[in-house]
Amino acid sequence: NKELSIFEMIKSVWILSSSFLAYLVLGVYALKGVNLAMYTTLRRLSTLFVLIIQSFFLKTQYSFKIKCCVICYLIAALIAGFGDLQFDLYSYFVMLLFDLATALYIIFIGKISKQSQLNTFGLMYSNNIVCVPILIIYNSINFSIENEELELWSSTPFIISMFASNILAFMLNFSIFWNTSVNSPLTQSVCGQIKDFGAVLIGVFVFLNSNSN
Repeated sequence: NKELSIFEMIKSVWILSSSFLAYLVLGVYALKGVNLAMYTTLRRLSTLFVLIIQSFFLKTQYSFKIKCCVICYLIAALIAGFGDLQFDLYSYFVMLLFDLATALYIIFIGKISKQSQLNTFGLMYSNNIVCVPILIIYNSINFSIENEELELWSSTPFIISMFASNILAFMLNFSIFWNTSVNSPLTQSVCGQIKDFGAVLIGVFVFLNSNSN
């Protein structure tokens, strides 16, 4: 395989990077508009978007059992979150766009990983080359840092937390890219929801202990 130039790498991942940027930005605004329970519930719709896009646009064939499992899984999630329903048309619209961006992001990972010469690390590296400068500009325009916050940057707890956060982010992204490339976007979408099961279990035990105290 010939070595790709930096421009060829960017050209091969620009559509992936676009969906990733939409995924990041829309995720921030979606979380602002709905409570955490509804956010977690409506995130499940990204799996449905993956199934629809792959079935109707990419002509991927899924068995009837898989489709039934996804539908049952979505119905169960909606029932679980029904008690926290707070309808806001704009927030729900942003949330649906976020789910769509999530689905496209996962699908493009699977599609580009099979079409390009890039491995998992190469795909992540190319995606970061495109996204990091844009995110720096976006954050500079939309967010400001106070002097008091700058002073915290040199504190040991902040440095440790930042370092640990970067390691976790890398491991999470690597897992997403690798799982999607080796298996399928639908598999990754379903696996991505397993963490919420763990979060619910931890939340139950933590809040039960807090209330009992």
